[in-house]
Amino acid sequence: MIEIQDFLKDRGWELVEKKTKTRRFLTFVVNTPHGNSFLKVTNSETDLRTEIETEIWWNLTLKKIVQQLPQDKQIFRAPEVWAYGQEQSFGWYLSEYFDKPLLVDLRAPGYMDSLERELDNIVGILVTLDQVRVETNPGTSLYSEQGESAPYANLLKKVDSWLEKPLEAGFINSERVDQGKALIEKYRRYVKPALQHGDFVPWHMFRLDKNTIGIVDGEHASLIKPRFYDLAYLYTRLYTKAHTKEQAKMALNLFLEKRTLDKREFFLQFLPVVALRSFGMHADSFHDNDYQNEARELLDFCLKENLSVFL
Repeated sequence: MIEIQDFLKDRGWELVEKKTKTRRFLTFVVNTPHGNSFLKVTNSETDLRTEIETEIWWNLTLKKIVQQLPQDKQIFRAPEVWAYGQEQSFGWYLSEYFDKPLLVDLRAPGYMDSLERELDNIVGILVTLDQVRVETNPGTSLYSEQGESAPYANLLKKVDSWLEKPLEAGFINSERVDQGKALIEKYRRYVKPALQHGDFVPWHMFRLDKNTIGIVDGEHASLIKPRFYDLAYLYTRLYTKAHTKEQAKMALNLFLEKRTLDKREFFLQFLPVVALRSFGMHADSFHDNDYQNEARELLDFCLKENLSVFL
């Protein structure tokens, strides 16, 4: 366990607020020469070549992407990265702190109104990022399957571990699991890799000003996640965790309207990915315990193999 006060003192930074503590990370607001800043450190003896390195890469990459966009498309950005490093027992990075309201706060009354108000902007970000092609060194960790939970070439990599407890609890049965796996395998050959945030939900976004949305939590970003993973993630999270089924459908309709893709080609790629995310929602519902039925409905949708049921 790190001695955060000693770490801050050595750098002349002052602790303002402890934000979160998870199994993997500690986060803080600290005062630095940049003003209030966001500090994230690993909560175990892992090196920097983990999610922290990925989050740094995502923030820096998104900055480059936005700078190359036309002015009217520059409606989102990641935090500025101020510093990062590797200590003897932990990795860390310091970045801009978004001291602004969440785009959608699920704990706040009226969050559905916020979601409806921002949905067009949220989908617009997905449309823009789907048109971006990122060139980087294939030897980087962003191309590595080692830490990637959903690599496009091995979509079933984590499914058995995700479903172990839901199976034990009876949230899903082995027959349904086999049906879902078979569906993913059937369509897997259509899946392509693409730049994806990996945790694309509006409660990981901030309204910075009337024209700009800040996107955080890029620790699961990847260049080998399947294309449309972020869209499927948004759809399934809205459908389950946010309890906003109609908004989930609206988001998908908006994406198809804005992106103008061949719908058959799109669905061949989207279906195995949303099926994968339906398995993920079974796993998450075991812990959150309030959307098992919605997770089952999502898998039902997938097994119908018809785009219209999602819309």
